[in-house]
Amino acid sequence: AEDGIRDSSVTGVQTCALPISSSLLLAYEASTLIGSVWRPLLANPHALQTDFHYYDDAARRFSSGGALYLATDDVIAGFAYPPPAIVPFLALAKVPFGVALLVLTLGSYAVLLLAIRVWMTMLRRHGFQISTPVELSAMLIAVALGPSYMNAVFGQVNAFVLASAVGFFALAPPGAGAVFAVGILLKIYPALLAGTAVWSHRSRAAVAWGLLCAAIVIAALLPIIPWHTYVDYLDVLRIRGDKTAIHLTNQ
Repeated sequence: AEDGIRDSSVTGVQTCALPISSSLLLAYEASTLIGSVWRPLLANPHALQTDFHYYDDAARRFSSGGALYLATDDVIAGFAYPPPAIVPFLALAKVPFGVALLVLTLGSYAVLLLAIRVWMTMLRRHGFQISTPVELSAMLIAVALGPSYMNAVFGQVNAFVLASAVGFFALAPPGAGAVFAVGILLKIYPALLAGTAVWSHRSRAAVAWGLLCAAIVIAALLPIIPWHTYVDYLDVLRIRGDKTAIHLTNQ
């Protein structure tokens, strides 16, 4: 940690190669994202199938008085996330599908950049020497990576989950707990971070704050998301908990 990350450890060619290649890749990704995803979906929400359709369908169904969860044996189809995860999509469902997907995608990229910024700040706090050009290069590379692109194509929330994990380790316990709560209420698997509480007093405090924040959010949302919805979610976990779908390209 004392030596840190030093720009002198790589040559000028190596320093420039990744940002330049990432810029070219990002330009290609942007063109395909706009031309092959956003434009078709702005014109016709059924032009192609995305994971965002599951969020949108559930939000529209739930806001109309229907059930949040539907019985299905399909491991990858349908809304199967914690009940509070539907809240932002209730708002997005009020605008056309293509517009909603665009808002989510831009928000995902913004949150990804913020997560990198927070992580770099934490590394500097621990003694690593990271220059501004290196940080900006890291941001560019991260945005251009395949998983970031696939996350945008399919309208997923993985960038927000990543940000919750970064915040859990980088922020003081109250803030770490708040983002931990957001993570587990958006997708349940950030709960695995609680395992770090076994050896870290700071993590124990963060988990405690997180559970408190999650309880407050659940209580505050009861007028919108009644208690029986959480019972339904436990049934979803029971039915689908032993199933999975592995897609490394977007994780």
